[in-house]
Amino acid sequence: MRYFERVQSRRWLVLSALFAVTALIIWGYVTYGLSSPETAFGQRWVSTEVVLFALPAGLIPGVPVSIPIQFKPITGFSILLFLWWATLLLALRDRLNMTSSSTRQVIGVIAFLMCMIAGYELTWNFSLWSARLSLLGANPATSFNEMVDTIAFQSSYYPVNLVFITKLFASLLFVGIYTIYSLYGLEGAKR
Repeated sequence: MRYFERVQSRRWLVLSALFAVTALIIWGYVTYGLSSPETAFGQRWVSTEVVLFALPAGLIPGVPVSIPIQFKPITGFSILLFLWWATLLLALRDRLNMTSSSTRQVIGVIAFLMCMIAGYELTWNFSLWSARLSLLGANPATSFNEMVDTIAFQSSYYPVNLVFITKLFASLLFVGIYTIYSLYGLEGAKR
């Protein structure tokens, strides 16, 4: 039985490495492959669409054009970041189970703190985003997608694209929630 658990743990580890490498490829593509200028940090991650594949024309009745299935690099990166962490926790479940209860509690407190910070930042970003959209919405010269993708938080150092930072904080929130969930499952199994 122990052999099968080790094989399953290795599968999770390989899958985790695959997610990490794919996330790093996206990061490399955006960092070194795109040369578009940024007016706000992270804008390159939002203004580009990566086509995953396209549904052929006529596949859906009544739709005579090809439909691209695409995503923003930050969306793919955020999803892969969460998947990397979740599969890494699954791969290391046995090792986490061998740690002391106080070590797992410290990890849980850190994960909860990460959830608290990310949750606050998400709430703040959505509030700021909504306020900025309501102000910009009065201008009929810009399209809605253009407005949503270019809104930036004007910090005193450097403006940050709100779509970019909100998706990163959402990913970190779910990483923290999944960490707490995993630790809770380990504690429940010990009882």
